[in-house]
Amino acid sequence: MSYMRVSVAMCTYNGATFLSEQLNSILTQTQPPNELVVCDDGSTDATRQIIEDFAQKAPFEVKLSCNSSTLKVTKNFEKAIGLCTGDIVFLCDQDDVWKSDKVAKVVEAFATNPQAQLVYSNADLINERGELLPKTQWEILRLYPPQIAAWKAGKAAELMLGGNRITGCMVAFRRAFVQSLIPFPTHIPEYIHDGWIGIVGAVKNEICLLEECLTQYRQHPQQQIGIRANEGREAVTLKERFSRPREEKLDPIRAQYNQLLLLDEAIRKVVESQNHNLLNINRKIEFLKMRCELPNARYKRILPVFKNLLSGDYHRFADQDADWKGGFLTALGDIVE
Repeated sequence: MSYMRVSVAMCTYNGATFLSEQLNSILTQTQPPNELVVCDDGSTDATRQIIEDFAQKAPFEVKLSCNSSTLKVTKNFEKAIGLCTGDIVFLCDQDDVWKSDKVAKVVEAFATNPQAQLVYSNADLINERGELLPKTQWEILRLYPPQIAAWKAGKAAELMLGGNRITGCMVAFRRAFVQSLIPFPTHIPEYIHDGWIGIVGAVKNEICLLEECLTQYRQHPQQQIGIRANEGREAVTLKERFSRPREEKLDPIRAQYNQLLLLDEAIRKVVESQNHNLLNINRKIEFLKMRCELPNARYKRILPVFKNLLSGDYHRFADQDADWKGGFLTALGDIVE
């Protein structure tokens, strides 16, 4: 196995409550990192002092950079990543706990999967007292065995188009991958840093899934992001379908369409133009455009809806939890609602 230098990029903001436990879990790794880069976003508690004290005892280099003005999460991680010098960069939150062999197992995954630019591991969920919660993070993100199998079969981009499946604190990537990531876009509302990292890696088909839980991902009231569960909207009842204004139905479809246009423009700047996954994005854009532009006269909607039903798009872009009837019901709704 060739030697790989490891960096940890951590962002902090008023994290004194749980920070020492996270730092200690990095300190006790079976394979310690070579450096810890911390970007603090204006903490007013003991966060900076905890890091400075930790730097005195850590056997690896600790770099603390204090922002002169608030960057917020996405741009703060961008800064931290840019200050890292390792061959492998781990993203790290201030309030989690790493399993003692996390670094070793992720580095091994990179060594045995030379084509992978990013390794994404699972995580247990814990509460503020450190007690295990019932589900893993992948289960919260609906990354179940069928989706894992589809991902490994090359359908990661299609899965990511149905909602983000990537959580930043469970990610590590090669230094060479950074040029495809930075600067993080801030004009696409649903794609903060980890969503952007995930969609780029998925479109490039360069993500290695590591199903083992290597992080204890803490959930507590003070955290800035936390778990993002099922991204599908609450089901609309049959009565609501026929009573709500048509514009109310179209608003979320238009929002998704406009977001995908922004994503398509941004991702084409970092992905080769011949990448076949760009066709998946374009296909969904065209599908959403069709739905947004259906005429007011219901009889005129039948032909475009039927064509897209035959092409399979109503089922291709249905929520993963929808049964076989889901695509048909959505098509019917587009005609009659």
